[in-house]
Amino acid sequence: MKKLIFCIVSFLFFSAGLVLAQVDPSQTTIVIPGGADNPGSIENTINGDTVTSPNGALRANPNRIYVLQANTIYYAEAPILFGNSADTNATLNIIGETTGNLPIILTNPTGGANMFTDNITGNFTIKNVYWPDRSLTNNSADLFGIHSRGRRLIMENVVTEFGGNNLFTFADGGAELYIKNCYFRDMNWFQNSWNSCVVTNGGADTVWVENTTITNTGLGFFLLNTVNFMYFNHNTMVNATKYGITKVQYKEAYFTNNIFVNMNWEGECESTIYTQNDTHTPLGTACIDSSDAPDEALLWLAEQGAVPAQKDVKYLNSNNIHFTDTCLNQYYSGALNHNPGYAYPISARPWAPASIIGDSGTTALPLRVQNIPPIFISDFTVSLAKAYPKIKIDSATIYYSDPQLVTDGIDAKGSITKQQKLEEMAKFSEANYGVAPNGQTYDPSIFAFGDFDPTTVPGVKNEDGGGFTKISDFTENFDYKANIISNIDSKKLGALTWTADGMNGWDSQTEFQDVMTYYNKVTGVEKTDNKLPSTFNLAQNYPNPFNPSTTINFSIPKVSNVKIVIYNILGKEVATLANGEMKAGNYNVTWNAANIASGVYFYTISTPNFTSTKKMVLLK
Repeated sequence: MKKLIFCIVSFLFFSAGLVLAQVDPSQTTIVIPGGADNPGSIENTINGDTVTSPNGALRANPNRIYVLQANTIYYAEAPILFGNSADTNATLNIIGETTGNLPIILTNPTGGANMFTDNITGNFTIKNVYWPDRSLTNNSADLFGIHSRGRRLIMENVVTEFGGNNLFTFADGGAELYIKNCYFRDMNWFQNSWNSCVVTNGGADTVWVENTTITNTGLGFFLLNTVNFMYFNHNTMVNATKYGITKVQYKEAYFTNNIFVNMNWEGECESTIYTQNDTHTPLGTACIDSSDAPDEALLWLAEQGAVPAQKDVKYLNSNNIHFTDTCLNQYYSGALNHNPGYAYPISARPWAPASIIGDSGTTALPLRVQNIPPIFISDFTVSLAKAYPKIKIDSATIYYSDPQLVTDGIDAKGSITKQQKLEEMAKFSEANYGVAPNGQTYDPSIFAFGDFDPTTVPGVKNEDGGGFTKISDFTENFDYKANIISNIDSKKLGALTWTADGMNGWDSQTEFQDVMTYYNKVTGVEKTDNKLPSTFNLAQNYPNPFNPSTTINFSIPKVSNVKIVIYNILGKEVATLANGEMKAGNYNVTWNAANIASGVYFYTISTPNFTSTKKMVLLK
């Protein structure tokens, strides 16, 4: 699968420039005129670009590219309706020119049209566009519905704001999502905490996200069930009322080089903890769930057709920053409660059956808001990492310190102070949890990064400048000052679109290979030579004593199920280095104990025919 994905990404992100030509059924491009003199030109051009056939109106050219002009505003007045059930190969391509400010699409419905019912029966590619998800008349919903199984969404250098619900909804499973260099800004409309994620519904075959930023969101990037392959590298997420990436079952997932600030900042009501996972424990920002538990197995069968064995699941959480602003401690301590008498945030929302909610079995409302400050990695994910060596939490490269963003997640904005922002966020949370005093209101524009006004277009370092050329033109800046560099690629963490060098020298293929090489390094059990040993053997680790890593050699003379476990002096298991079938050979495995206390430890190899234990010393 990775080789196929490699080819797809190479084609998607590094294709040649466009060649513009006259409109003709055989031509590959149509340049769409814009401006106030051409309202509705986008949907009229796309919806009308058809030819008659026995199966109805089909696309005149299924692979046509619709080009939007730089420095131009487009006014969409009705939905885009692209393709039909007979048009199985259609692909909608909307690509903006990059010779000036990005093209701007503003929705201005006429005649009662619902602008947010755009439907595509086909794949969708959109690049180099600013397209806010709220109309000039202030209505919003899903930006696009993508229908038919196995469709592909490609987004590159796209900026959107005001996510009233979700940007993209997939009606069926098997989707492929490729998102690069995008900015999803102030995505929650703040009608409730669950508003807005980028992609929702069903399962996905491939999710590939890099150098992308999302701010002020509800459910973060994805609300999906099962995903075969997830690659989430060099992204920045700031301020999510709920989870950064909602619980998903993965066959293979890599979360690397990201910055997460103020994820799930309002915490979880006790009742939702019981409804979100089978273990009834708090969720983290980037976690993994079991693949073969009964409920999850049913999802895999329904969406992917097969259930991956848990021992074969690959997961890497490495070189990430997860930080919660300490100013939120005022909210967590109850100091910002407008309902006196509680030393913590409270909720009057009974989102789970009364028989299973509440402290110590009580069902009385209000309930306590928990998971504050929010965790990054759930206890269940940790337990999976201990049991399965292909699931790796690279704790030594996960940082919980302040990255010192140039623009903090909760920061002063013009005449609005940081404290005013915090107060308004607390009022929103109280409204969401149903405990706001009568008459209390909140103003999302106070804690938004933009002006929360769909009638203005951001410019260079202002909110009403009429256009911009790149993401770093915005008033906010999510570059950071902390001295933290990736161990994977020696770059800064997070979306590099904010850094001084930007995307100079970026190569998606090389970056992907770097992540794969790093995963093999931190999880791999490597063969040391091609000689076949005649006996089982477990060698003494080297170096010994060691700090912080050591190597263990072992030999397997025949195909065997092999498990290598590290124990502390009390006999408690602290790590599993191998757990699965291996062919005959000589191997080594490395244990990195950077986050483990000094002391005496024991490592044991277990096979059906051989068991051996040796002692080692971690000396820091």
